[in-house]
Amino acid sequence: MENNTHNIQRLSHSFPPDYQDNCKYLANVHNILANTKLNIDKNKIYYRPIKNTVELKEVKLLHKEWFPPDYPDVFFSEVLNHRSYRSILALYDVSYKNKKTTIILGCLTYELKELEFDYVRYSITDWFQDRISIYILTFGVINEARSKGVGRGLIHHLIEIANQNSNVGCIYLDVVVYNDQGINCYEKNGFRCVERKKNYYDIFGKEYDAFLYYLYVNGGKPPLHLKEKIFGCLRRLGPSKRVLQNCRKRQNYQTVTNSEKQQDKDETST
Repeated sequence: MENNTHNIQRLSHSFPPDYQDNCKYLANVHNILANTKLNIDKNKIYYRPIKNTVELKEVKLLHKEWFPPDYPDVFFSEVLNHRSYRSILALYDVSYKNKKTTIILGCLTYELKELEFDYVRYSITDWFQDRISIYILTFGVINEARSKGVGRGLIHHLIEIANQNSNVGCIYLDVVVYNDQGINCYEKNGFRCVERKKNYYDIFGKEYDAFLYYLYVNGGKPPLHLKEKIFGCLRRLGPSKRVLQNCRKRQNYQTVTNSEKQQDKDETST
């Protein structure tokens, strides 16, 4: 009997349009939804980080469905322990086999990074604080939960996290150019494309461009012109606190030097 698996449309738009092997669900959530015939109520969706290894295992399977790269175990370990990488899950409680079960509808992972002023307007106040940004690493929603506000909810939850830290100036991400679904979601939620990166991704031995998208928060704004890039380069030469300390040391040295000169002058006069 002929296998029609390859005739199924790819499940994730993160995979290349001509890729035929992204056609099989792996995560347990799909079996649960198929057996319960659940109609998802978007008002009952809630959000929080990954809490345990059971959820982590499900997230690993979802990442295999959603993304071409094979993410290493250390990545998921960092996400679970909230070290370098952090997570937001979109969750839903269902009754399955006579017990309450929590299913994962979507997942977003991110990291905090030093703010790069190439795409953010420089402010003089940035000399006095350590500005940071949020970089979205992975972002996915199961197909059964699309058009239920899950993607919007994940992004808005991340924006709330950013707004709780005034040092965060922007949220940004890279997305492969053929991922129309992802691009549409980002633009609907306020992200704007600032650059096209040539041959940024190598997927199954073929190079693809990426779009760089930014969302400005906490008063962050796009740069006006080249001046911001110059100030950004100066900012990265050293932490602002170190610059200020050096200025103070220089000022104190100058004060002491002038005082000693005046004292020598007075002694000479007498």
